[in-house]
Amino acid sequence: MALSTIPSSSITDGTIATGDLADDAVTAAKIADAVGLGKVLQVVTATDVTERSTTSTSFADITGLSVAITPSATSSKVLVICNTTGFSGNTSAKSEYTLLRGSTNLSSTNVIARVFGANDIQSSVAMTVLDSPSTTSATTYKAQFRRSSGSGTAIAQQNNTLGTITVMEIGA
Repeated sequence: MALSTIPSSSITDGTIATGDLADDAVTAAKIADAVGLGKVLQVVTATDVTERSTTSTSFADITGLSVAITPSATSSKVLVICNTTGFSGNTSAKSEYTLLRGSTNLSSTNVIARVFGANDIQSSVAMTVLDSPSTTSATTYKAQFRRSSGSGTAIAQQNNTLGTITVMEIGA
């Protein structure tokens, strides 16, 4: 196969001749659609520094760790990141933590993180979920916790440590 070259002496750097592109190949709408793909479109964060506790074996909201976001497109993903501290106040106790979109638990097993009691242990709790809410309506994400076993107390943000929840809309 013979190699051929295209003479470029008549093409100025940084220019495209009109014959190189079809009239409708590039439009403002096509550029706008492509720009949002895979990019962070918005970020919403809430913080809380109040110790929260429960002895319930049913999930309860971690008051303060809740945010609302309104996705700009139904195809957008929402990355949810929540960090707090967990505590089980008894060696036989276990506390569990999870994330919800509205009333829908985002964990396939109902629980994203667990802290097992062992002489009053405090542990970091980090939860991350990539969600596909398929809506452009305001959507609330929140953290919940419970005492799932033993006879102790489940605590979030023990000693008023910082808890955060951040949601990011990702263009898809």
